[in-house]
Amino acid sequence: MGGVDLLKILSCIGVLAYHVLDDFCLAPGHDPSRVAYFLASFCVPMFFTASGFTFGRNSFSREYVEKKIVGILKKLFGWVIFWCVVFVFIYGLKTNPFIDFIDGSFGGGVLPVSWFIFTLCLCWLFGYPVFILHEKHRPSFYILTVVLLEVMVLKRSGAVSWNIPFYDAGTQAAWFGLYFTFFITGMFLRDISQLIVRNNASYKILLALALAVMSYVYARISAFSGLWPNQFYGHWIYMIWFILIFVCAMNFCPYSRYMHVASKGTLAVYLWHLPVLLYAVRFFPVTSGSIGTFMIMALFVSGEIFYLLFRNYPLFRKML
Repeated sequence: MGGVDLLKILSCIGVLAYHVLDDFCLAPGHDPSRVAYFLASFCVPMFFTASGFTFGRNSFSREYVEKKIVGILKKLFGWVIFWCVVFVFIYGLKTNPFIDFIDGSFGGGVLPVSWFIFTLCLCWLFGYPVFILHEKHRPSFYILTVVLLEVMVLKRSGAVSWNIPFYDAGTQAAWFGLYFTFFITGMFLRDISQLIVRNNASYKILLALALAVMSYVYARISAFSGLWPNQFYGHWIYMIWFILIFVCAMNFCPYSRYMHVASKGTLAVYLWHLPVLLYAVRFFPVTSGSIGTFMIMALFVSGEIFYLLFRNYPLFRKML
């Protein structure tokens, strides 16, 4: 569906905004760059929600899950080797790709963003029994989804102080419970897609207005908070805004072959951008919103070009 492709592209750009604007948007306030920084905070949870939405949509089996996990880990290892070689030429650093591959699962190594891939693989792995529950006893699946969503919203909104392992303590690499909730939320949204997607002009106008209002409310609250964007994941205001983004994308974006190709390149952009960014800011530090915007778009376009040029090239196609 075109909406899912759009969400993957926007989420990828949001991740780039996160990393480019990280050090530039620390002080609370209404600076446009800081507002954009927080408005990009749907990005990581949306990747997991979109993955849950497409999980098992066309076919499903143990072999399907194993193929997805093994396939993406092969791509990731190829990227780790690629960056290890590049680091030797640029920095003179000799690294061990096997150690960097493992370190990546905890947000370290030559490719710190690898934690996302490992967490996604865990979502697919644990999503297998949940999908079976979904197929064999759907009411139980809905109860599980509602319970997990309720726990997440209560916990992240500060209504309870429960200590939940693998939820929101430590680095994001350890937040599996939180991201798995977004993953199965995507599965739930697929079930109700016929209810939330309508070819009705009044409905779409109301959706657009609601999203505009909630974007303002969320930006106003978050940008002045003094907190990090990921501290809002699962907050009740964040969730209303987040679901509206998803529903609007599904309603307003028809399928496009070009957008579909661009969405398939988002993994390459994700695994391409951070080493390039860290090298680029040594010479072109991000000191203004305009420089940050240029850097974001340059990283996205260069990553997509890399994908288009090498997706059918020997060896490189195994990474893409």
